[in-house]
Amino acid sequence: MASALKNLIPPKIASAQALSSSSTAARMQRVVEFYSKLPKGPAPKASPGLNPFARYKARYIDGENASGAPLFHAMLGLFLIGYTIECTFFFPFFV
Repeated sequence: MASALKNLIPPKIASAQALSSSSTAARMQRVVEFYSKLPKGPAPKASPGLNPFARYKARYIDGENASGAPLFHAMLGLFLIGYTIECTFFFPFFV
């Protein structure tokens, strides 16, 4: 069992002997300093940006705001397109 776990643990990453040399200790100190400056906690929520489709998706489809409004908007859009086409062919002298 010990030999099986030996392959899972990388050798000489932070052993006492490896950390005792001055160049390695300085390098390890820089690594620790870098990681201590990284932000902690969850990442802030990204804004949808300026794309109108991304803003629509964030408002009506994603997360807690999910609703049936996009279905209603699609039906309304198809109705308006069909109504416009019907009026265009019914009253051709207005075009």
